[in-house]
Amino acid sequence: MNRFAIHAAAAAMMFCAGLAHAQKPTGLPGNYPNKVIHVVVSSSPGGAIDIAGRAFATKLNERWGNVVLDNRPGIGVAYELVMKSPADGYTLLVTSISAYSSAEIVQKVPYNIRTKFPPIIQLTGSPYIVTVSNDLPVKNVSELIAYAKANPNKLNFGYTNVGSASQLFGELLIHDFGVDMQGIPFKGTGPAYVEQMAGRIHILLGSSSSAGPLVKGGKIRGIATTGLVRTKDQPDLPTIRESQPGFDTFAGWVGLFGVEGMSPALINALNKEGNIILGLPDVEKMLTADGEIGGGTPEQFRKIIADSLDSTARIINQAGIKME
Repeated sequence: MNRFAIHAAAAAMMFCAGLAHAQKPTGLPGNYPNKVIHVVVSSSPGGAIDIAGRAFATKLNERWGNVVLDNRPGIGVAYELVMKSPADGYTLLVTSISAYSSAEIVQKVPYNIRTKFPPIIQLTGSPYIVTVSNDLPVKNVSELIAYAKANPNKLNFGYTNVGSASQLFGELLIHDFGVDMQGIPFKGTGPAYVEQMAGRIHILLGSSSSAGPLVKGGKIRGIATTGLVRTKDQPDLPTIRESQPGFDTFAGWVGLFGVEGMSPALINALNKEGNIILGLPDVEKMLTADGEIGGGTPEQFRKIIADSLDSTARIINQAGIKME
């Protein structure tokens, strides 16, 4: 490489670095960020948590520089790592409602998870789809409840693991609406949907990615979604609350968290950047493939977390589910 090329390359590198630094927030403690930010993800690569965390970390790295992703799968592994880190904003947590509720309700961790990891921003939301087998003569949740009451102990619902959203939904129908039906455990969503397509499993609760294609293909029937509003992917499916106003919502989420004691200024700066990143067209396209984009304030996310944890705990206690 000649001298001109070397100087041109160096200038290009300085220009790119200048762009990255120009987008960094100002007026934060310790000239934050001035070293590597670790975004710890509570799952292995490839899942919904990883996809959301990777999208955020990649774009934040493009804007600020020095951001790395750290996958830490396993029960409580990511939580322990982040919890023991300084509250300086250089170690962040990306996790989901399932891992969050598991830590509080299943593992019974010796700390208050609601304060130990202050919410920064919701990255994604993912309402579930309620499906029934095609031979079940119901087209909405009201008809499902009426049919179940008229045919006691003739219906069943599938679920993937103890305390999962699919089990909680079935137990909610039993205890809040007085229906009599049986829960059938499965080792995965795939086998459960095979059985539903064959007509042997009547009711399932699943994600847009697992249930959506089967509904669109006419293999099973979607009767409702579980969020507060209809989804972009299934706009013709009503929400449960359209026919049952008091019904608990069952929307999953993936979010970004800090460490207890973290500066509100850091939380607000990261929230601002998060909202900018979630508004980027390529990020929105990626994160809406299996749900909906997040965003909003830390306070709004905190309310969503509290509601989902309270609802989960209520159903588990009410149904007497043994979390082992």
